[in-house]
Amino acid sequence: IFFDFRSIYGKSEFVKELRDYVNQLAASKQMFFYHMAQANLRFKMVSQSLSGTLDIKQALHPMVGFMRLYAFKENLVCTNTIERLEQLHKLNIIHDGAYIEWLQSYNFMMYLRLKHQSEQILANEKPDNIIDLDQLSEIDKAGLKRVLGEVKNVQTKIGLDFNIS
Repeated sequence: IFFDFRSIYGKSEFVKELRDYVNQLAASKQMFFYHMAQANLRFKMVSQSLSGTLDIKQALHPMVGFMRLYAFKENLVCTNTIERLEQLHKLNIIHDGAYIEWLQSYNFMMYLRLKHQSEQILANEKPDNIIDLDQLSEIDKAGLKRVLGEVKNVQTKIGLDFNIS
């Protein structure tokens, strides 16, 4: 994603200059944030039965997109999702309860993703992000159901904050 750029080689001042320029342009274009918010609302939840498959990376998108959107809107320079969440919490954009829930939810989704991929690697398979929900334990299914509810809460906040119905 373009907004997650960082310096890995050369003069890091160029990155700061580019970020400042992009932030300045975006600040004067509220419609930009509206469209960015709309893009985050496109993810559709899986059915509550939790059967079939789930692209866990796509399921993470609303949370990652939320952090990216609000970090960009607040001119934060961090590009890591958890760092963004922490900074948004410190700025009181995310209250204590949501911060804890979203942090736990994000970590749980990453746990499922990495567990799935490590199992594939151990089986000499190419790792992917498609989780067979029927293979999850009952505990993981319950956790995933709770997390998907938090994804819905993230989407609700975006919709309210950016007047998207």
